[in-house]
Amino acid sequence: MHYVNAFSSRPAAAAALANTVAADTRAGVSAAGRARIVLCGGSSPVDMFASLAATPLAWDRVTIMPSDERWVSVDQDASNERLFRERLLTGMAADAQLRGLYRGQQTPLEAAAEVDNELAAIGDPFDHVVLGMGGDGHTASIFPHASNIEAMLASSGRVVVPDLPAGETARISLSVPRLTQARAISVLFFGADKWTVFERAAAGASPGELPIAAILNNAPVPVRVFWAP
Repeated sequence: MHYVNAFSSRPAAAAALANTVAADTRAGVSAAGRARIVLCGGSSPVDMFASLAATPLAWDRVTIMPSDERWVSVDQDASNERLFRERLLTGMAADAQLRGLYRGQQTPLEAAAEVDNELAAIGDPFDHVVLGMGGDGHTASIFPHASNIEAMLASSGRVVVPDLPAGETARISLSVPRLTQARAISVLFFGADKWTVFERAAAGASPGELPIAAILNNAPVPVRVFWAP
């Protein structure tokens, strides 16, 4: 089940989502003394990060994780961890604890067991998971063109590693079961082209064709969609 929140502008969508994440974070801290949130990377959430960073919360009791990561060192421009540190963990949010997914091993496959164990130690469920969606229907790093897409979708592990074509940057991702083990799930995307992809996924497209469908149609909690042209 999902609910669509459509906005006239991207900043308005980002601000509304930031308010929603902040409310769920406060609720998590109030109920358990600590909140755990997962956020997507890329360009779409940058305005949301700015709004969150200016929001008064008990940030020292908040753990933040990326939904996925490129297998590059955290000082590289492509790193989601670097993006989070530069655009989110500033201002009021500077005291939040960031738990990145990149490790020093040569490949994400070599680090998958270590990351999986650390996720188990963090505990569940997440208080809020914010995901993006690509024009090909991917979410996190669960790509339809990965040769192991069906195995990733069927995985019961906490992390998955897409088998991508030669030349593409290796990645690691939280799995569908881990992403959906949350009290609240939101999906943020922009533009008419992505809206068309969303409509296909929401109408029942195969997750192997459009992985976001696995979130929209199978999550155990309602998925809130935040969109603007």
